[in-house]
Amino acid sequence: MFKKALIRGGYIFLIGILMLALTWGPGEIWQWDILTLMGTMTVILFFCRLLPPGLVLVVCLFIAVATPWLRAGIDFAAVWGGPFVQVPILSQFFPGILIDAGSEFKVIWKLQDVLLGFLFTGYFPLMPWSLFPLVGVVIGRRIVSGRIQNDLPFLMIIGGLFACLGLGGAYASLFRPGSSIISDFISPLSIFPDSFTMISLQMGMALIVFSSLHFFYDVRKRDSSRVSFLVRLYVRSSRFSLTFYFLHYLMIGWPLMIVAQITGRDAISALMGPFPALLSGLAALALLEVLLLLWEKHGSKYSLEWWLTAITSHLTKR
Repeated sequence: MFKKALIRGGYIFLIGILMLALTWGPGEIWQWDILTLMGTMTVILFFCRLLPPGLVLVVCLFIAVATPWLRAGIDFAAVWGGPFVQVPILSQFFPGILIDAGSEFKVIWKLQDVLLGFLFTGYFPLMPWSLFPLVGVVIGRRIVSGRIQNDLPFLMIIGGLFACLGLGGAYASLFRPGSSIISDFISPLSIFPDSFTMISLQMGMALIVFSSLHFFYDVRKRDSSRVSFLVRLYVRSSRFSLTFYFLHYLMIGWPLMIVAQITGRDAISALMGPFPALLSGLAALALLEVLLLLWEKHGSKYSLEWWLTAITSHLTKR
């Protein structure tokens, strides 16, 4: 069992490294995107299966509370190449409530900096992003045991409380000039790096969305002979989730790199306005779904999931 977890985790981790190399170049592979996090957590979660759910939740609480303290001494402005700036649109109504790094993560090929990025400063470092897979494994146990249905109202309430904690803390930070998204619990919202308030909001929204979708699509009695368009879309996207993420990342990165090569400027945050970006995202989503539909009709061969199954099966043969 552990061998399978190690193979699967290593595969996802290496796919994440390959994705970054193909998108930004080999020199940028230590940005620590979501796939390297998920690959690492695939291995860690094997051991979490041996722990009682209550202890896993205690670990989650420790990660959430300890992260601001542990990273208090890190100069994130230097790591991210500049000061933090307000995010447009929302800041027009609540100035300072949502901020982001003014530049992109700077990869430094030194062991200390690589490890620091992996643990704290990258796009998706273990601290605090490991919270989500850890909470997921606890909820997954409840699903497997058939007890999740009774938990849904509680999860909705807890999700609402977390969301209120995040939004309330962000709003309170407006009255505390100079509050830090790195080391303060009352701070503006920020996703890169993730502030305590943003993590709280994200966890709350994840619990609410999961509970709602699970109730609507799994708990409610539905006619199994009639599958809606959305359900087919969800199922297909789930089966190709690794391939989907890999391709969508390239679709974002390659146009930006082409623009940078032609114009000589970094267009990551200034290529287009928010609404054209939204429309472009929807168009890319539609294109990917059509591609996955055609791929599925041809047996789904040679997708990243297909290769993962083939490699795991080959290496675990007795």
